[in-house]
Formats: sequence, C-alpha cells, structure tokens
Amino acid sequence: MNENGVSICITAYNTQDYIKECLDSVVNQSWSKSHNDWEIIVGIDCCNKTLDYLKTIMHNYKNLRVFMMDSNKGTYITSNTIISNAKYENIFRFDSDDIMCSNLVETIMKNKGDCQFVRYCLKNFGCNTQKGVSWGPIYISKSLFLKYGGYKPWLCGADSELYHRLKKVEYIKTLPYVLMLRRVHKQSLTQSDETGMNSKLRKEYTNIIKSTIITCKADAIIECITNTYKEIEQPLTEIVNQDEYIKQLGNGQTSDEIVERYIINDKSDKNKKVESIKKLREDIQSGRIIKIPTQNGFVWKRVK
Repeated sequence: MNENGVSICITAYNTQDYIKECLDSVVNQSWSKSHNDWEIIVGIDCCNKTLDYLKTIMHNYKNLRVFMMDSNKGTYITSNTIISNAKYENIFRFDSDDIMCSNLVETIMKNKGDCQFVRYCLKNFGCNTQKGVSWGPIYISKSLFLKYGGYKPWLCGADSELYHRLKKVEYIKTLPYVLMLRRVHKQSLTQSDETGMNSKLRKEYTNIIKSTIITCKADAIIECITNTYKEIEQPLTEIVNQDEYIKQLGNGQTSDEIVERYIINDKSDKNKKVESIKKLREDIQSGRIIKIPTQNGFVWKRVK
C-alpha cells in the first residue's frame, strides 16, 4: 500500500444541498496542488436523491470514487465500508455537510509525525458559531483502523466510542488548529430528535462507552468491518461527449503542449478505436484530462 497517498473518505445521506460545497473544499486543498497520489471516496448511505445529484456533478472532481450502500446502514457502517476499500494508507474521514479549510490535509500530514490518529479543531456555522474539537472528522491510518475493527455499527456516537476505545492503547494527537467548518443543522446526527446529543439512543450509547473497560489492545479490537455496497461507475457517455471532445481539440481553444489528440473514429482499425476509447476513459477518470470551462462551453485538457 502507498504509505504517502491520501484517501479522503466522505459519508453522505440526504446531503444533496451541501455535498458540492464539501467536495469543492476537498479539491481545493493545498496538498493536492503538489501531490498526485490522493483520492476522494464518497459513500452514499442508500439515498437516491444524493446519488442522483452527485451524478450530475461528479465529472467535475478528479480522483473521485462513489459507493452506494445496498440499504440504509448508518454513517458508521458506511464509513467502515469505504475506508476498507480505500487505496491509500492515510485516511481523512469527513462528512458531506461540512467544509474543509484549504490547509487541512497539508497541516495534518506535516504535523502528525508517527501518530496514526489525529484530531483537530473546528468552528461551527449555521445554528451556532462555537469552536470545538473534531470527533467524526479525523485523520487515521488505514492499518490502525482495520486493526481495531473500525467503528461499531451504531446509529450515533460511534466516533466517540472509537476515540475512547483507542485512547488507552494508542497515542492520539489533537492539533490546536481550526481546520474545518462544521455545519450545524436540524438533520445532522448531533441535532436530530433520534440521534441528537439529548436523545435517548445517544444516552444509551454513552452509558456503554462509560461502562466499557479497556486495559490492553486485545480489549480494544472488535470484529466490525462491513462491506455492503455497490460501486457506481459512470458511463463514458455521461463523462464526455466524444464528438464534442474531438471538435474542441481542433478549434484552436486548446494547446498541443497540454492536450493529446485521441483518434477514436479510426474505422480502419477497430482495435485501435476500442483502445483509444478505453485510454480516454482512464485519463478522464484518473484526472489526467480535466474539464475546463470556456466562453463557448468547455474543453478537455491534459494536465501536465
């Protein structure tokens, strides 16, 4: 596994009104400007509204993978699922209704040292503007997360449980920097009637956490990682109009220095046509070719 790569793992349920702002904050990370080994994974907890909206904007985000849960399992099983499928060792768990400060990833990667579990400060926006320390959004190494079984399959409070389970047996660092903005709204886990901070369910989970005694690493290990997803693959026709792509390449709006022409209509060689389309698909999905808005529409440009 790539020890330096970064996987930003985002859970989403009924956040079609917020997820674009979240994803924009992820792709604008200062870290991504000087690194190529990173990915965004969105795990949708069986919410068709969020998925349908995401399909309309996902072509704007490089290195994006989307997983759709087969049934509504809650944010923590969804987190377990996408983190266990992450490509890279450095995991940034995040929520789709929150916003990353542009230096979040870079600050943690520079300051984590050998620590495999890092929390940081946040500022609320929405219903209140208080400051606090992150519980759900964290940095954690994939190997550490898998070693301890990830989150318990609770509807709320499993991020607090993971912290309290590991703090006795692993070093956890809390950085003093405000690195995210947390959206406070009535549908969030901490505010809703079913799972909010004053709910009966959360109080039951809190009592479990308080009564659990961890004395060694064996006590902290649970069997919890769950895969109950189907991965969404967006068809090539939804990513790029091939005729429009070829047209844009020849109309003087692009530079040969950063754009490679694809011969995808070569009728004399069907194999060449198939391979070219396959290569085009791979380049777009990997972010080697990106969509650039212009006055006349858009162009597809190869990243240097």
